[in-house]
Amino acid sequence: MPRLDVRMLRVQLIAEELLELAEAFGVTLEIKHGEISVAPNRKILSITNAYDATLDLMVVVIGAGVAMGVDLEPGMGRGASVEHVEVHRRAQTRRRQMDQRPVVFTGQSWADFGGAN
Repeated sequence: MPRLDVRMLRVQLIAEELLELAEAFGVTLEIKHGEISVAPNRKILSITNAYDATLDLMVVVIGAGVAMGVDLEPGMGRGASVEHVEVHRRAQTRRRQMDQRPVVFTGQSWADFGGAN
Protein backbone atom coordinates (compact mmCIF):
# COMPACT_ATOMS: atom_id res chain seq x y z
CA MET A 1 0.00 0.00 0.00
CA PRO A 2 1.18 3.53 -0.66
CA ARG A 3 1.95 6.03 2.10
CA LEU A 4 -0.98 7.57 3.99
CA ASP A 5 -0.63 10.94 2.21
CA VAL A 6 -0.89 9.21 -1.19
CA ARG A 7 -3.93 7.19 -0.09
CA MET A 8 -5.60 10.34 1.24
CA LEU A 9 -4.90 12.19 -2.02
CA ARG A 10 -6.35 9.33 -4.08
CA VAL A 11 -9.55 9.25 -2.01
CA GLN A 12 -9.86 13.03 -2.26
CA LEU A 13 -9.44 12.99 -6.05
CA ILE A 14 -12.03 10.23 -6.45
CA ALA A 15 -14.48 12.06 -4.17
CA GLU A 16 -14.03 15.34 -6.08
CA GLU A 17 -14.74 13.70 -9.42
CA LEU A 18 -17.71 11.79 -8.01
CA LEU A 19 -19.16 15.06 -6.70
CA GLU A 20 -18.68 16.65 -10.12
CA LEU A 21 -20.48 13.73 -11.76
CA ALA A 22 -23.37 13.96 -9.30
CA GLU A 23 -23.70 17.69 -9.96
CA ALA A 24 -23.69 17.13 -13.74
CA PHE A 25 -26.43 14.50 -13.24
CA GLY A 26 -28.52 17.02 -11.30
CA VAL A 27 -28.19 15.37 -7.91
CA THR A 28 -26.64 16.26 -4.60
CA LEU A 29 -24.41 13.61 -3.05
CA GLU A 30 -23.53 13.65 0.63
CA ILE A 31 -21.50 11.23 2.70
CA LYS A 32 -21.74 11.67 6.46
CA HIS A 33 -20.74 9.17 9.12
CA GLY A 34 -20.66 6.35 6.59
CA GLU A 35 -24.16 7.13 5.29
CA ILE A 36 -24.60 8.06 1.63
CA SER A 37 -27.52 10.22 0.55
CA VAL A 38 -28.47 11.25 -2.97
CA ALA A 39 -31.18 13.81 -3.68
CA PRO A 40 -32.26 15.72 -6.77
CA ASN A 41 -31.23 19.34 -7.08
CA ARG A 42 -32.31 22.15 -9.38
CA LYS A 43 -29.02 22.59 -11.17
CA ILE A 44 -28.95 22.43 -14.95
CA LEU A 45 -27.98 19.00 -16.30
CA SER A 46 -24.82 18.91 -18.39
CA ILE A 47 -23.89 16.01 -20.65
CA THR A 48 -20.54 17.70 -21.30
CA ASN A 49 -19.73 17.95 -17.60
CA ALA A 50 -21.00 14.40 -16.99
CA TYR A 51 -18.80 13.11 -19.80
CA ASP A 52 -15.78 14.97 -18.43
CA ALA A 53 -16.41 13.83 -14.85
CA THR A 54 -16.88 10.21 -15.95
CA LEU A 55 -13.56 10.19 -17.79
CA ASP A 56 -11.81 11.98 -14.95
CA LEU A 57 -13.27 9.49 -12.47
CA MET A 58 -11.92 6.61 -14.55
CA VAL A 59 -8.48 8.24 -14.59
CA VAL A 60 -8.30 8.84 -10.83
CA VAL A 61 -9.58 5.34 -10.02
CA ILE A 62 -7.00 3.79 -12.33
CA GLY A 63 -4.41 6.09 -10.75
CA ALA A 64 -5.33 4.68 -7.34
CA GLY A 65 -4.57 1.21 -8.64
CA VAL A 66 -1.27 2.39 -10.09
CA ALA A 67 -0.40 4.05 -6.77
CA MET A 68 -1.03 0.70 -5.05
CA GLY A 69 1.27 -0.97 -7.55
CA VAL A 70 -1.35 -3.46 -8.72
CA ASP A 71 -2.12 -4.59 -12.26
CA LEU A 72 -5.76 -3.65 -12.83
CA GLU A 73 -6.01 -5.07 -16.34
CA PRO A 74 -6.90 -8.67 -15.36
CA GLY A 75 -9.83 -7.43 -13.31
CA MET A 76 -11.10 -5.01 -15.96
CA GLY A 77 -11.81 -7.47 -18.75
CA ARG A 78 -10.89 -7.57 -22.41
CA GLY A 79 -10.37 -4.22 -24.08
CA ALA A 80 -10.10 -2.16 -20.91
CA SER A 81 -6.76 -1.25 -19.43
CA VAL A 82 -4.59 1.46 -18.03
CA GLU A 83 -4.43 2.79 -21.61
CA HIS A 84 -7.73 4.51 -20.78
CA VAL A 85 -5.57 7.21 -19.26
CA GLU A 86 -3.94 7.86 -22.64
CA VAL A 87 -7.29 7.71 -24.43
CA HIS A 88 -8.61 10.29 -21.96
CA ARG A 89 -5.63 12.56 -22.53
CA ARG A 90 -6.16 12.41 -26.29
CA ALA A 91 -9.90 13.04 -25.90
CA GLN A 92 -9.23 16.07 -23.72
CA THR A 93 -6.88 17.49 -26.37
CA ARG A 94 -9.51 16.96 -29.07
CA ARG A 95 -12.22 18.52 -26.88
CA ARG A 96 -10.16 21.67 -26.44
CA GLN A 97 -9.81 21.86 -30.22
CA MET A 98 -13.57 21.35 -30.74
CA ASP A 99 -15.07 24.16 -28.72
CA GLN A 100 -15.31 22.13 -25.47
CA ARG A 101 -17.82 19.65 -26.86
CA PRO A 102 -17.39 16.06 -25.66
CA VAL A 103 -15.66 13.71 -28.05
CA VAL A 104 -17.67 10.59 -28.78
CA PHE A 105 -15.72 7.82 -30.45
CA THR A 106 -18.39 5.84 -32.31
CA GLY A 107 -17.68 2.90 -34.56
CA GLN A 108 -14.04 2.76 -33.53
CA SER A 109 -12.11 0.55 -31.19
CA TRP A 110 -9.77 1.43 -28.36
CA ALA A 111 -6.94 0.19 -30.58
CA ASP A 112 -7.59 3.09 -32.98
CA PHE A 113 -6.65 5.45 -30.13
CA GLY A 114 -3.64 3.61 -28.77
CA GLY A 115 -5.52 1.36 -26.35
CA ALA A 116 -6.01 -2.37 -26.15
CA ASN A 117 -8.69 -4.03 -28.25
